[in-house]
Amino acid sequence: MARKTNTKYLNYASAKKKIKNGEIAPIYLFFGEEKYLLDDLIDTLIEKYINPNSKDLDVIKFYLDNKPSKLDFNRVVQELKTPSFLSEKKIILIKDSSIFSPKGKSYHDKMQMIFDNLNHESIVIFYEDKARRYKKLFDQILALGDIVKIDALSTNELRTWVASFFKLFDIKIYNNAAESLVERCDLPFDFERKVTEILTQLKEFKTLYFEQGIIPHLCDINDINLFNTFRSY
Repeated sequence: MARKTNTKYLNYASAKKKIKNGEIAPIYLFFGEEKYLLDDLIDTLIEKYINPNSKDLDVIKFYLDNKPSKLDFNRVVQELKTPSFLSEKKIILIKDSSIFSPKGKSYHDKMQMIFDNLNHESIVIFYEDKARRYKKLFDQILALGDIVKIDALSTNELRTWVASFFKLFDIKIYNNAAESLVERCDLPFDFERKVTEILTQLKEFKTLYFEQGIIPHLCDINDINLFNTFRSY
């Protein structure tokens, strides 16, 4: 495959934008602390390129329990050479391989088997908890694809994420409300499901802010009184 110039890691926002714009890499390394956001990127790729009727056939998963010896490189190559069944692309998800840790270092040469067989009909994703920066291996991945690192989000980043989420419902949320959610909820883990369940019942709300500094506890979806402090106009 043609090589590209790329020396920077992607964060969540830049990776999401590229995926939505169809700027897809044939190989990714995903790692970092915000698993929810990494999972969201994978879900976005699946939704965009995988036919729901052939998901079991076109999403190939290798769960390796941090044992690099369990990774069958020959099978990965075979999957790369085999076209998808009904989907636009095949996704090969390799999770917890520990290839990017000291115990996986002896397998770095075998990674060339994967690099040599990358194509535009498949997407290979290495999904790791942590990844040590081995320069040669990282440079090879960056030359062919993208590395996405998502560390714990800052308060400003979480506030922006909250605002973007509510925007999906065509709802504006003021900064003081977003900041209160950041301080009081486990963001972004499980936030989307809980707030979605609430907001689907209150579609008439278009602007959210907190009145007189009273803070509802949005972590508890059963507390219907939390909306007593919301106003809509």
